[in-house]
Amino acid sequence: MVILTRKVGQAIRIVPDADLDPATPIGELFVDGPINVILAGTGEGQARMVVYSDSRFLVAEDERFSGPDDEELGEVKPG
Repeated sequence: MVILTRKVGQAIRIVPDADLDPATPIGELFVDGPINVILAGTGEGQARMVVYSDSRFLVAEDERFSGPDDEELGEVKPG
């Protein structure tokens, strides 16, 4: 579970962890169910979201990713 607060226009990314074996069958990542995003609250121009996913997914604020292009999705800047 990951809890994120976002403002209007901000995004989150949900990507496979960089250590995930590319040969992992996609169905294995969803054996316990789908990725669930729950809107937990809103206020003062923000929304709080709770994301439930397999631990082999990386869930983070879009701006934490090291590059603007999808080629660097697995690397996250320390925050």
